[in-house]
Amino acid sequence: MTRGNASNGGGGQPSKWGRGKTDPDTWWEKGGPSPNPKGRPRGSKNQKTLYQEAFGAKIVVNIDGAEKEMTKRELGYHQVATKSAAGDIKAFQIQRELDEKYEPVEVAPPTPEESAADYKTFKAHLELLRTFRVFEKEEADEFAAQRNDDDNNDDEEEDYDDEDSDGEDADDDNG
Repeated sequence: MTRGNASNGGGGQPSKWGRGKTDPDTWWEKGGPSPNPKGRPRGSKNQKTLYQEAFGAKIVVNIDGAEKEMTKRELGYHQVATKSAAGDIKAFQIQRELDEKYEPVEVAPPTPEESAADYKTFKAHLELLRTFRVFEKEEADEFAAQRNDDDNNDDEEEDYDDEDSDGEDADDDNG
């Protein structure tokens, strides 16, 4: 082991090309023999290509006495629709999922009456906020400061009460 050290996984001297780097002279040269001769052969297809070719292939089918040319994917959708109409529960579930995915339910915009009612409710809410002075920063800051003072005074009174009770109890018992 001539390259690397304990920090980069090997013993000996650290690599002069940096941590985890190898000597460029040992890199695979383009055009030379493959470093992975049993790798994926040239021209082989990946899963996505195989899927697209399989379900995109056109076939001729006889539907209601008429010959039609359609892809296997289209035929699959047609069969799901036919089985769903015949009462197949699984096909109905598949159809419902497809409907939700590709034909979502349209949401109607609110009517003018609904919009007016929402606006009145919003205005009433803003009026309540103004009435209780929620938006006035100075009063909110004064309230927070007063609350902090009250909390501090409560802590001091508790300490004072504890001292008095210990001292008074001792005096009352003796006295």
